[in-house]
Amino acid sequence: MQVLFPEVSNLRVTSATFQKVKYNRKTASYRPVIEIARLLLLNYSPDIRNGQQHILAILFDMNVLFEEYIYRLLKRAASKDILVSRQRSKRFWEYKLIRPDILVKKGDQTIVVDTKWKILDFAKPSDADLKQMYVYHHYFAAQQTILLYPEVSGIKGELGQFHIPKEEAYSCKVSFTSIIDENGLLDREAGQGIIKELLG
Repeated sequence: MQVLFPEVSNLRVTSATFQKVKYNRKTASYRPVIEIARLLLLNYSPDIRNGQQHILAILFDMNVLFEEYIYRLLKRAASKDILVSRQRSKRFWEYKLIRPDILVKKGDQTIVVDTKWKILDFAKPSDADLKQMYVYHHYFAAQQTILLYPEVSGIKGELGQFHIPKEEAYSCKVSFTSIIDENGLLDREAGQGIIKELLG
C-alpha cells in the first residue's frame, strides 16, 4: 500500500510544527482536520479542569461522561443492600423507549437519578426536565427522582412536589454535586455523599 504514496522523510512533530502552518482560501478547509491531528500527535489528554486546549468539545459528549462518572461513583459507594443499575429501558410509545440514567434501589425503595451536564443559575430545572422526571415516576414506580447537576457556584439543592389531583405526592429533588476535591483533583469519594443524600 505504501508504494501508492510518495516518499517522505521522517519528521519530529512539535507544537512549533503546527505554528508554521499557514492557511489560505485553498487550505482553510483542512484546518479542522489539522487541529485534530495536532491534539493527537502532541498527545493532549482530556481534563475536566479548564485549560488552554479546547479538546473536550471535540472529543467527548460531556453529558455521557458525567453520567458515566456519577454511575461509577455510586456503584463504588453502594453497600451490599443497595443496588445501583443504569439505563433500564421500558417501552413508552409505539417503538420508542424511555431510559433513565441511573436507578438506585434499596429494599422496596426506588430512586431515579438523572444526570444533567448543565450550569444552573438557580435550583430551578426546566419544564422539559421536570416532565421527564414525572414520567420516570410512573414508569419505574419510583418514590423519588433526583436531577443531579455539577456544582459550580455554591447553589443549594431543593426538593419540589409534583401537584397531581387525587394522587399521592411525588417528589423531585434538584441537587448539585462537586466532582472536584479541595486539591483540584477528581473526588473519588463523592459517591458516598450522593448515596447519603439519596437514602438519608
